Amino acid sequence: MKSSQQFETPPQPEEQLSRFIYRHWNIRPDGTIKPDEFLPDPHDETSVFRTDDMSPAEITETGKEVGSRSNRLLEGWGDFLAEAAYERKLSVDPAPDVELSRGERHAVLVGWPPKEPKSLRMSIAVHLADKAGQVRRPAPPP
Repeated sequence: MKSSQQFETPPQPEEQLSRFIYRHWNIRPDGTIKPDEFLPDPHDETSVFRTDDMSPAEITETGKEVGSRSNRLLEGWGDFLAEAAYERKLSVDPAPDVELSRGERHAVLVGWPPKEPKSLRMSIAVHLADKAGQVRRPAPPP
């Protein structure tokens, strides 16, 4: 397990990031993620977690904890390498959240192009969704 100090700097290109999905309609019937899930929020950030050395059970636990703060159920997550963001000129900035048990792993994708034309942002979101591939689903409770 990495120490919290290792999360104070941006991830290396080969580090795994995960985007938690709470809206079932952002998962296609074939199990891939719709690009809309990767578009930035009103603050021009996309929230991700650094999950390189975490088990699926630990990722599930973290995703459920994040969702519980706003009464959202974890539908799944998409894994991709930080390199995918860097390839599209985004930065991955550490954004620790002290209210979460693994909050030191929180990061945000920043450096999105202007809101108009929309096609610029969407092309990046399509790239990230393609790199994430299939949704990873939480394990059912025992």
